[in-house]
Order: sequence, then C-alpha cells, then structure tokens
Amino acid sequence: MVGRSVEEYRPLRVNAAVWAEVGPLAREWVDTVPVGAGSEAVQRLKPLAQYLAWRVAGGMTVADPAVVFRSDEIERFTLMGCRHLAGGTRATYRSALRSIGEHVVGFEVACPDRAMPVAKPTPLAPYSEAEFASIIGAISGRRTPFQRNNAMALVVFGRGAGLGAGDIAGLVGTDCHRTADGTVIIGVPGARTREVPVLRRWEAEAHDIATAAGTGPVFNSTRAAITRNDIARFCERLSWRDAPGLSVSRLRITWIVEHLSAGTPVHVVAEAAGVTAPNLARYARFLDPVSPGRARDTLRRGGGPG
Repeated sequence: MVGRSVEEYRPLRVNAAVWAEVGPLAREWVDTVPVGAGSEAVQRLKPLAQYLAWRVAGGMTVADPAVVFRSDEIERFTLMGCRHLAGGTRATYRSALRSIGEHVVGFEVACPDRAMPVAKPTPLAPYSEAEFASIIGAISGRRTPFQRNNAMALVVFGRGAGLGAGDIAGLVGTDCHRTADGTVIIGVPGARTREVPVLRRWEAEAHDIATAAGTGPVFNSTRAAITRNDIARFCERLSWRDAPGLSVSRLRITWIVEHLSAGTPVHVVAEAAGVTAPNLARYARFLDPVSPGRARDTLRRGGGPG
C-alpha cells in the first residue's frame, strides 16, 4: 500500500531528530503526487528527505513550500548539497523535487521553464453531514473503550481543530489549555508549530481528553509516544458497515471547508492549518455555490463600509 510505504519510510542518512521535524511535511508533500505503487512514492521521498535535512543544517526554512520548492532553491541543493553524488543521481534528485513541487505549489514556482502544468490529483472530499453523523454513530457502537475513546480523539482534534495525523501524533494533554472565557487552545508541536482554537462545539470534549491524557499523548495515552503510523493503522483496523471509513485527512478537510464556507479569511485558516494560503485553493470546489445576486452584492461592497 502506498500510504503505508510512505509512513514506514525512515531515511538512513538523516538524523532521527531532524527526520522527526521534517518527516510529517515530507510525507504530506509526497502524498500530493499521484503514484501507482508505494515504491514509487518512496523513491520521491528519498531525495526530499535529503533536501529538507540539508535545509535544516543550513538554517533555511522548511515550513513554507513556496520557498522550499522554488526552482532556484532546488538547483542550489543539487549543485551544493549533492556534490558527493554522480551526475545521473543529481539529475534524478532534481527531477523528483521539481515533480513534487509542481504538485504542491505549481509549475510556475517549481518548474518555471515548463509551458504547461501537470494534472493535479483531485483532493479528498470533506465528510457530508450525513456521513459524519454515521461515523459518530459507528464510533459509539464500538465494543471497547479503547476504540471508542481513541476514535473520538481523532474526531475532536481533526474535525474540531483541523489537525493532521502528524499533529495529533505529537500532541500531549498539556499542549491544550483553556482560557478564562472557556476557549480551548491547542499549542500544536512539531514542524508546523502554531496555536489553534478548537471549534466551540468541540471544546468540552477536547478539554476532557486533554485533561485525561495529562503529560501523555491525547491519542492512546497509555503509550509513551505515538507516530503517524500508529494512527493510520488504528484507522485501518476500524471496520463498520454503515459509515465511511475514519480518515484524519477528511476530518481536517471538513474543518477547512467549514471555515471557508463560513467566511473565515483564507490566510487565517491557512495559518491555523499550518499551510500557505495557495494550498487551500483546491478546496474551493467543495464550497456551497453563491447566487449571482449575492455574489454581485458582495463584490460591490468589498471590504469597506456599506
């Protein structure tokens, strides 16, 4: 399976602490490129791991894909960071990085010499209200507290705060705190450090889960540490007939689309999601249509006073 191959990949020549920092981003970016097999995805992940480790060593940003995948940045890596490699290998690394960048930030940034963009994969769709309700019902019907509690933890932090599997894997109870007005704030650790308020209707559940976890992981708090792979395997093992599968990615996308539909500014959603605003453009297809009259009125009023 492609997803499992990517999740289980560990670069031999990258320091474990560095990979813990850049690995979640690397996997997310590689996942945007359509592939036919896990081995193909890993072949792209290898040069990306080396590239991101080189950027970390040089004190360069690894969080902003619009910078990471700029064609001149990639070229600098192949010239300066790949001197130990044969010419053919350097060309392979350059091609792989450009291909990933073309899907993540567009050919204009990663491959400005290209005349046409490559076709991008269709993004996962958000859960519909009916699908999400059926998932909640399926979770409540799980036989063991282990499955019920951990499935709800993924729902609360994925649907309620837009966290990805990598974010949740590194999250411990003490990363959450409640303000005087009752707002629950999540201090997301890892490569995409940020603070995210939980949606109001999920605040109580988030606070309860975090309090119960304490200094342990919010997902499977009996373990000392959790990985994205643990979460992926847990979701794979859940099986129910009358509901779609539990996907942290779809929970996160549902959170993103809800905010965009409600009019939350794109740059605010992007910052909370730990991505750049252009990355959210692909979810516009899932927004509710706007009537011509309302669109005209909105465009006429703009951001100023009526």
